[in-house]
Amino acid sequence: MEIAQERVWELIEDDAPELGTAAYDQLKKWLFLSLESGRLVQAYDLAFF
Repeated sequence: MEIAQERVWELIEDDAPELGTAAYDQLKKWLFLSLESGRLVQAYDLAFF
């Protein structure tokens, strides 16, 4: 949850909203559906590792 909220901070310029369990579950569902449909692609920043 903390990682997701940190990413929200990176993506928006205004104050990031507090994400509760329901919001996290909805985002997770949307993410996996988007990956399965090909709308999103998972990639890794190898320079990070």
